[in-house]
Amino acid sequence: MKINICFKEVEGPWGGGNQFLKYLKKYFLKAGCYEENPLKANVILFNSHHDIQNVAFLRNENKEALFVHRIDGPVSLIRNSSPVDDLRILNYSNNLSDLIIVQSEWSKKKLDKIAKSFNFEIKKPIKLILNTSDPEIFNCKSEAVENNSTIKIVASSWSDNIRKGFEDYLIIDNALEDEKYKNISFDFIGRSPVSFKNINVIKPLNSKDLGLKLKEYNVYITASKKDPCSNALCEAIQSGLFPVVYQDGGHVEICKNYNVPYLSYSDVDNGKHILDSLIKVDLSRKTKNEFKTAHDNYLELFSSILKNGV
Repeated sequence: MKINICFKEVEGPWGGGNQFLKYLKKYFLKAGCYEENPLKANVILFNSHHDIQNVAFLRNENKEALFVHRIDGPVSLIRNSSPVDDLRILNYSNNLSDLIIVQSEWSKKKLDKIAKSFNFEIKKPIKLILNTSDPEIFNCKSEAVENNSTIKIVASSWSDNIRKGFEDYLIIDNALEDEKYKNISFDFIGRSPVSFKNINVIKPLNSKDLGLKLKEYNVYITASKKDPCSNALCEAIQSGLFPVVYQDGGHVEICKNYNVPYLSYSDVDNGKHILDSLIKVDLSRKTKNEFKTAHDNYLELFSSILKNGV
């Protein structure tokens, strides 16, 4: 099996899809099954709306290859925009792919709903593979007992889209004014469109530095909206952090996939509610988790399809 990923990587801290596909390529190379020349590959993985002209060219030139379309989104829900882009992406699937991979059951249901509302038929089979992150970088190998009297919260996002949870972080930022939370710290790593009074902002980090930095915390919070399968949440859980997740998108699915305890919420009109709930959580040890890596799931799926068909 020879796999090519038709995607132009961006170096350094960038979006979740970019980071995930870089991780996949790394492990396909380690497994000896990555092919740099797409005309020699028998599996071509492409992503969302990226590099579609090249995918169309390859579909015509490499007719025997299996074309797999990894879809994130729906992008209209992430961007709070028209579903036209989602229909365009689904049309790429119908015309160019043999199979669709979605990142969460939430994502599949939302895409199905959009398609039905426009009487659009998704003609290709859909498989679900949740994201994971590079286990060599994001891991919890230490069993050291943490100081349970200090709650060290972190959030992260390479996007400064306000829907990545910043309105909620502002509410918590204000709640941290209360003296009763003096043993709680909150760092945000990444790009922020807002200014905080009590939350410390750290510039975006490359994956290696982020993996080391995450080990300094014991709680990860994500308030992102309509996020199909947050890479940042996967990175934090694999690093042993206790997750606090906004009940939307694929957040709860991720926590259940990793089989870890978590706090979920749907409303933070009162940031103190989240902080009071965290105080009651036992954070004395890094959260253990067992999971099957995404790269193994992708390889198993591709191997099965090449052997048995879609």
